[in-house]
Amino acid sequence: MKNEEVKMMMHDTDVFDYSGVGFVLVGPGKTGTVWLSQCLREHSQIFVSGENNFLTHYKDLGWDYWGKNFMRRGKKDIVGDYANNYFFFDGIPEQLAVLNPQLKIIVCVRNPVERAVSFYKHDIRWNVLGKHMRLKFLVKEDLFYNRYIHGGCYSVHIQRFIDAFGPERIYLFSSPGEGDALAQRLADLFQFIGVDNQLVPSFDKRLNVTPSPLFPVMHRASFYAGNKRLKWLARKLDPLNCKWGEKKAHLQIKSEDIETIRSIYIANNEAENLRELVRKYHLNGPLYTEQWELT
Repeated sequence: MKNEEVKMMMHDTDVFDYSGVGFVLVGPGKTGTVWLSQCLREHSQIFVSGENNFLTHYKDLGWDYWGKNFMRRGKKDIVGDYANNYFFFDGIPEQLAVLNPQLKIIVCVRNPVERAVSFYKHDIRWNVLGKHMRLKFLVKEDLFYNRYIHGGCYSVHIQRFIDAFGPERIYLFSSPGEGDALAQRLADLFQFIGVDNQLVPSFDKRLNVTPSPLFPVMHRASFYAGNKRLKWLARKLDPLNCKWGEKKAHLQIKSEDIETIRSIYIANNEAENLRELVRKYHLNGPLYTEQWELT
C-alpha cells in the first residue's frame, strides 16, 4: 500500500500531529494487554491512553475525539497509545507509519490456543454466544475464525508491522511467567521504551479477569443497556449476579475443542513461523513458544 493511498484513508492526517506518541500497544486481545498497559501506566515517566481503537472504530468522530484520551497526560515524558485490535486489522501498520514512522510497536504474545479459548469463554460470559455453541464449530471461516484464530496468527501480523516500521522498532512481550522472570521482562521492555526500570504496583496482580455471571444478559446490560433505568438496575444487581455465578461450576471446554484449535495452528506451522521471524529479524523481547506444544 503506497503512502498516498494511506493518506487518502486517513482523511485529515496532514493536519494532525502524531509525532508526540512514542509507542503503540497494538494488542492483540486476550494476551495480557490490559495488565501490561496498566503496568506501563503506573510508571512515573509513561502516560498510556485507555483502550481507544481510534483508527479501526472511531475515526469518523475526528482527531479531537482521539485527543481526549490524552488530556490527563500531565508532565510524563513518554506517551503511549493503546489500541487492542490494531494488531490484525488490514492497513493499520501503514497508517501508523504515515502518522509517525518513529513509533515503537509493542505486541503481546500468548499461547494462541489459550488465547482462543479465553476469547470463547469471554463471549459466553458476555452473552455474545450461547453455552450450547461449541468452540470447534465456531472456528469456521464464515463464523468466528478471524476472532479466535486469525488474531493469534502472530507471525503473519508481526511481518506487516516489520514491513512498515522495520524490526528494530518491534517488541514482543510474552505473557507467561512470574516473579523474577516477569520482572526482568518488564525491565527489558522499559529499556526498549527508553525509561528507567521501576517496580510498578500492578506487577504481581491479575487484571481483567472475566467474571462468571449467573445471568450473562444482566451483566452485559450493566454496561451496554440503552435504557438508563435498566442499566442502573443491572449495575446494582451485577455484584450479586457475579457472586452467584462464582458458585456454579466454571465453563468447561471439551478436550476435542481444544485439539481442534491446536491442530489448526499446527497445520499453519505458527510456532515455527514465529520463531523463524524472531531469528531472521533479531526481534526485541524473549519468546517462549516451546511451552505452547504446537509441534
